Amino acid sequence: MLRPTGVLIATVWATPSQNPYIENQLDLLAEIDPSLAASAQRATPANADDFLHLTAQTAGFHDIEVTMLEHDVDIANFEPWFLAQTGGTPWGSTVAALTDAGRQEVASAMVDRIEPCATPEGGHRLPFRSRRLQACVPA
Repeated sequence: MLRPTGVLIATVWATPSQNPYIENQLDLLAEIDPSLAASAQRATPANADDFLHLTAQTAGFHDIEVTMLEHDVDIANFEPWFLAQTGGTPWGSTVAALTDAGRQEVASAMVDRIEPCATPEGGHRLPFRSRRLQACVPA
């Protein structure tokens, strides 16, 4: 609920091709279970700009702006971070159901996939991009 002079702010992930971590995670999920990748792809719409703009316009909002947000996340020790992050996703239970060796294999596979994001210090710098909607409440 917003005040009559309120402003709606919402975000959605940009497409996987604009998020190397997400893109590589989706590719890896497709190898484990193709239905998992389909679930994850719904969270990263290919037409995020149009989706956000049309949704706000249909709801009667005005002065609609959709912009790109970009930020990097520095990860010192990627494998445990990846397993923890994955645990909070809809496909986390599938990864958690793997044996310890299976989870380690998946985490190692992700390290290989995101090698271009490796830092000289041995960590990883992951770029993340999302689309941000700002729209004014209908009068």
